[in-house]
Amino acid sequence: MKPYLFDYLDYRKYILDIASWFRQEDSSFSFSAFAKLLGSNSPEFLRELRDRRFSVSGPHVELLAKYLKLGDRETDYLRSIVAFDAMTGAVDPPLDGLMLPQTAYSGVKLLINPSGLADSGACAIAVGGTFVYTGETRRFDIRLKTAVSAVYRAPGSAFTPAPSGAAARIVLDASQWLDSVYLGSCLDNGYVALDRSGGLTVDERALNNPCQNNREIIRRNVAGSGSLILTR
Repeated sequence: MKPYLFDYLDYRKYILDIASWFRQEDSSFSFSAFAKLLGSNSPEFLRELRDRRFSVSGPHVELLAKYLKLGDRETDYLRSIVAFDAMTGAVDPPLDGLMLPQTAYSGVKLLINPSGLADSGACAIAVGGTFVYTGETRRFDIRLKTAVSAVYRAPGSAFTPAPSGAAARIVLDASQWLDSVYLGSCLDNGYVALDRSGGLTVDERALNNPCQNNREIIRRNVAGSGSLILTR
């Protein structure tokens, strides 16, 4: 059976499975051509992808979606799980599923709250990556205990959960989380400082100054990046 994209949280596993499916079902399928489509010339492409030594980047995500003839919803979902992987380094987002009573729903509310986590030091929002400052590429790590709550409405009419109806999945687009967050000005004004390794760590204490508005911006970005995807 052809792998179903919405069953996957890990885009790497999806690519491995879809490549294996093509190899079994299509005699003209070429692993090397598939690798080039995704930006790799390595004969060890699949192993490198699995072991996180190779990542699929933006334009190649679009080429993959076109190659697989994905629809708009599927393409948006593929972009989201690739972006999540790129920004967090996580193979699987820490999400779980649950069965809802079978009645009509108009939307789903998502609450991300650190007070509900077993680890007292846990953060509701954790984003890491790199940024350029004074001509150098530096590491950043943002860890906030800010709670996030948002309601995502179903497109069109109400839906009924599986097995007799639809499966609902909330997708957060991690590429939007740092929109309008400008850490360079905070560094220039001395409100935050680089650590000994030249990187930047931003947490609740570091934002207790005029740059604390970034915390609210990130919270809004995380909540606003979500959408409710229904599959039947």
